[in-house]
Amino acid sequence: MDTTEKYIKMCALAKEIQRQWSYQNGDYVYDTIDGDAGVWYWHHSKDVSDCIWLPRQDQLQELCINFYVRIMDVSEYDAFVRLLESYSSWLRDVHSGGYQDVDTFEQLMLSFAMGIMYDRKWNKENWVKAHEGYESKKGMNLHTNRRY
Repeated sequence: MDTTEKYIKMCALAKEIQRQWSYQNGDYVYDTIDGDAGVWYWHHSKDVSDCIWLPRQDQLQELCINFYVRIMDVSEYDAFVRLLESYSSWLRDVHSGGYQDVDTFEQLMLSFAMGIMYDRKWNKENWVKAHEGYESKKGMNLHTNRRY
């Protein structure tokens, strides 16, 4: 399990992922007060807001599968197949040098999850918008109900 400073930073800044955390025994966390990263086997008396969740690969995969189920209205099995297809293409990109900013599979899976669910990519410092959408020029009106 990745408990490096880099992964902790990536997780801390992945606010959308952090909001999905529901404490479970066995979760990896980084305690911001003690500066320790490790597994929780019971709910400490500390406030969970003092911790950064460090999701494992299986937890990130579950988030992605649930995302596919929700947006594609498919079964969990079909969502799992879709996840495997998408993730395998990411692995090919890693092999060809497309993701040189990730050092571990946890970092890769977090990057994948942030990309598909929130259109975010890691720029070595923060999560930024991955794709720029079309923006019309100021003063232009786009008409979508044309007759042909």
